[in-house]
Amino acid sequence: MMIQSHRLEFCSFQTQLMTSGLSSDGLLVSKSLLPGAGLGLFAARDFVEGETICRYQSPHGTMTTREAVQLEDKSFLMRLGPQTYVDLKHVPEVKARYINDCRQVDRHNVRFLKRPDEGYADVVAMRDIQCGEELYVDYGRFYWFGSKTLPSKLAVMNEG
Repeated sequence: MMIQSHRLEFCSFQTQLMTSGLSSDGLLVSKSLLPGAGLGLFAARDFVEGETICRYQSPHGTMTTREAVQLEDKSFLMRLGPQTYVDLKHVPEVKARYINDCRQVDRHNVRFLKRPDEGYADVVAMRDIQCGEELYVDYGRFYWFGSKTLPSKLAVMNEG
């Protein structure tokens, strides 16, 4: 009951923001529900299964494998395809960079639809997503393999 009330308050506030013109994409960057994860991306409106929510794309374009492996911090680096990477480390205005991997398959609610020839990945809803939900995606095993912090599973904060 408390969760539902919190979501309604959150979504009511977001509806006011969107109708006032301050937010038009239906997304909100806020403190993640994952301990230690920093910021996360939340739905500020309902999304339907299959809907494109946002895009993982850098205004600086893509980079090659040679350029990508030279990066010291690869935490915002995504491989789109052969010889095609996108890095959002220094692009805080792109909201897709705030989507976390909760490491719980049953909680993933979006996926990346990679388009290497176009230089981006669409973020697509895997199921209906309610206003107030944090967006979670599977980063893939290679992301965690190369990570300095290798969580087996990140526990989602108690929502009840």
